[in-house]
Amino acid sequence: MSGRRAKPRIVATPETCWGEPRIDGTRVTVDNIAGMFRAGDDVLTIAVWCDLSAAQVEECLRFALMTKRQREKYLAGLSPFKRSAPWSL
Repeated sequence: MSGRRAKPRIVATPETCWGEPRIDGTRVTVDNIAGMFRAGDDVLTIAVWCDLSAAQVEECLRFALMTKRQREKYLAGLSPFKRSAPWSL
């Protein structure tokens, strides 16, 4: 594999949400999703409340757990993880 990812679902652009990482095509930030999850909401509740898919919410939560370096690679369109097996992230 080339290390390139499919189009990232999480983007950060300076002109939208002050450059905070957010779900592409929305103004829902990763911090909003992570905060709801920390407050005790489950993935499906967050998805319904924010009009998102469960996959989008899960992607936000994975992004929130990444290190700064992994986040930078993700936003650049690269896989933030080394691929050691075909089933790994």
